[in-house]
Amino acid sequence: MKPQFDYNHATDEAYLELRDQAQRAMEQYNKLSQKSQAAYKEGDKAEAKEYSTQSKKYLLEARQYNEKAVNYVFYQNNLDSSQSELDLHGLYVKEAEWIVSRTIYKFVYERKPLLQVIVGKGIHSQNHVAKLKPAIENLCNLYNLPHYINSKNAGVLCIDLKTVQIQNLPQEWSNISYVEFAEDKPLSKPAQNYYTQQAQPHYSSNQQHNNTSSSNYYQQQPNYHQSNSDSSGSAILVQVVKALIKCFM
Repeated sequence: MKPQFDYNHATDEAYLELRDQAQRAMEQYNKLSQKSQAAYKEGDKAEAKEYSTQSKKYLLEARQYNEKAVNYVFYQNNLDSSQSELDLHGLYVKEAEWIVSRTIYKFVYERKPLLQVIVGKGIHSQNHVAKLKPAIENLCNLYNLPHYINSKNAGVLCIDLKTVQIQNLPQEWSNISYVEFAEDKPLSKPAQNYYTQQAQPHYSSNQQHNNTSSSNYYQQQPNYHQSNSDSSGSAILVQVVKALIKCFM
């Protein structure tokens, strides 16, 4: 009988080594961060900055090891997946969000209608509480992506991409690395949202300008009529003067 494949790679030495290296780097990062904070509280800003700089190097190293682990486990777990499936076993929440966001962008670009994300049921999670499923659902809600749970498998989240437009997704999703994604920097706003928020005020401003121009036009009209009235009055006065002159001749 063929042994069951371990999608969580609990005994995979290559995978575990990458995670261990990432963990060791994170421990160094935490130690140096604490030293930096202590030095800052004592008033030694130069030493605090030095410790902070060193800690950031270890943080980057940890993320790089985790990215290698993600690529390794993702490749292994998806060898037998269909073209529309995405297996997230063995990934932490942030890593799963990175994989899903990049895949969504790729699928929309290639006009693939459906992405089936295997999020699991939380059986192997701490206290058996699912973490991946709510995280990916939140990602879908954030970008208005229609989604639903597979009626035949509660561990599969289906993302309906038929009506999703590429301009409504952050452009960074096309090629962002895990190291960059883990920094939680603000992503660019989708083009449609930008149009809604930015173009409308410009339209209102132009409309206000047009209304002002019209108002100025109508305000000028009384001056025009007043000028005509003055001209008519002058003509009448001339005629009266001529009539008086004839009377005295």
